[in-house]
Amino acid sequence: MTTLKHCDTEQLPRNVFVFDGLVVLITDHDKQRRGRRVARWLPADVSRIMVAYVVWLVPFEHVLHRLSGIRGPADTLQAWLWKDASKGLWNTEDLSRRLDLLSSTYVGVRLTVACYRHVAIELGRQVKGLVVRQMEMDVTNGGNECEEWVDPQTGELRQQPLVDYIWDLQATHGSRIAASHYALSVLHPDQLQPEMLMNYKLISELWHGFL
Repeated sequence: MTTLKHCDTEQLPRNVFVFDGLVVLITDHDKQRRGRRVARWLPADVSRIMVAYVVWLVPFEHVLHRLSGIRGPADTLQAWLWKDASKGLWNTEDLSRRLDLLSSTYVGVRLTVACYRHVAIELGRQVKGLVVRQMEMDVTNGGNECEEWVDPQTGELRQQPLVDYIWDLQATHGSRIAASHYALSVLHPDQLQPEMLMNYKLISELWHGFL
């Protein structure tokens, strides 16, 4: 989360998008630092706050620093959400310190990033409807080949048999290749096509209802 960007840079795409009137945060990689796009939809009220922050407050802060002569974050860091003039980009320790302060003040419990990960995983197991079973036909060779994947609900690393759809096999490629290379919509971030985005939206809405 410390690497979120609200606008594109010359080398990296932004992480903040708007779909269906809601802000979506799309991260570039998972906890194993592998390229994997994961979408997290914000509730309507929080989406409006995020839009106001990016559209009004970030430019206003930049103008104040320029007119007052008070040093702000470097211009090269303007695209990032989490930054300040003294330390530059926040790291996990900086985010933990601020999360600790806010959670202690408003929740009465001290939470760091590491603690929050444990809490979020356990909460995910309690959210009604969050764990959705999918029944698919395994037509791979004996169903013994497995791949590692990160559970979008909990962030845990898991293994599952590779599953291919019949129509993908008829096209002489597996479903994983089909999903990542063929018939992709240019209106959506790569690896996050409409079906996957809607799955993430459903999971996010279940979280919103629980919280």
